[in-house]
Amino acid sequence: MIIRLQFDVPAAFLSDVSHEVLMTTSKAALQVQLSSSSVGSGAPDILPPSALPLDLFFQRQVQEKEKLYVELKHILARQPGPEAAEQLQIYRHTLREKTKQLKVLSSELNMYESQSQEYKYEIEKLGNELMNLKKKYLAQKRKELILKNKNRIPVDNSISVAEPTGPRFTGGGFPLSKTSKTKS
Repeated sequence: MIIRLQFDVPAAFLSDVSHEVLMTTSKAALQVQLSSSSVGSGAPDILPPSALPLDLFFQRQVQEKEKLYVELKHILARQPGPEAAEQLQIYRHTLREKTKQLKVLSSELNMYESQSQEYKYEIEKLGNELMNLKKKYLAQKRKELILKNKNRIPVDNSISVAEPTGPRFTGGGFPLSKTSKTKS
C-alpha cells in the first residue's frame, strides 16, 4: 500500500518550529488514518488519486489543507508580530544610549574623584605650611620677648623700696601688732 501526502505551503510561512509541527502533524494524521483503516472496513482512507473519485479526493485534500492552515495560523498567532520586533529595536537603541550615558557619567565620576584627591592633598599641604608658619611665628615672638627682657633694666636691683620701721596702723588708728598693752 502506497500512501503519499502532499503539502503545498509557501516557504515564507514555515519557520523551524512550524516545519516541525507540520511534520509531526502529518505523521500523526497518517498514523490515525492507517489505524482507522485497519480497524474499520479494511479499505484504507488514503488511496492513490486514481482509486478515488475526483470530487472526494479534492475534498479530502482541501480538508487536510484547511486543518494545516488552521494549525499554522494558531502557531503564527502565538509568535511575536512586527510590533514586538519594532519594540525590541527601540529597547536596543535605548540600551545603547543608556550605556553611553553610563560610560560618560562613570568617566566624570572618576575625574571628580581624582580632582577631590588633588584638593585633599592641597589642603593637607596648606595645613602643614600653616602649622610651620605658626611655629616660626611663635619662635620669633619668643626671641623678641627674650631680647626685650634682656634690654630692660631689672626693677629689683636699681630701685629699693623703703620699708616702714614703725608700727602699722589701719584706718581707725588701732595698731596691728600687739606690742603695746593698754591699761584698764
